[in-house]
Amino acid sequence: MAINASGARNLPSMSFSLPSGACPSGIATAPPHQPLVAFPSPLIWQHATNRGSIMAILSAAALLISAIAGQAESQPQPKNSPSGWITQDDYPPAAHSAGRQGDTGFRLDVDTRGRVAACTITASSGSSLLDETTCTLLKRRARFKPARDASGAYVAGHWTSVFRWRLG
Repeated sequence: MAINASGARNLPSMSFSLPSGACPSGIATAPPHQPLVAFPSPLIWQHATNRGSIMAILSAAALLISAIAGQAESQPQPKNSPSGWITQDDYPPAAHSAGRQGDTGFRLDVDTRGRVAACTITASSGSSLLDETTCTLLKRRARFKPARDASGAYVAGHWTSVFRWRLG
């Protein structure tokens, strides 16, 4: 890895390829021995990177890793609408009064019954109250169709997203 004159890191190009049929259904695949995901070279990460883009890349990498490891043929799918899991009415009064807002990235570990077994904050909103409220509400309200393995049996899986806390 090299540092350029502006202080950004130049990373070598990277690509991932999988053998034909190695991905779960619903995931785009490339022809055999062709890159599935390719990053330009040099890939430059500034100090003020876009957190959402990084999260998307990490989520895609996690999905590829789980596909290669054969953990799940499918990922959990929401049973109820994610837009109803957290609403404006759920804004914590203390955070609202203090003018706190931000984006809370999270990962939900979903058990074989489709229930949220754990919630992990992957990117903080900058407010522990908003982050804690996010997980509390998601554990209570989010319901999923469980992930399945290649034989169709229910398996544990995960679901990642971001909730945007915004004042009126």
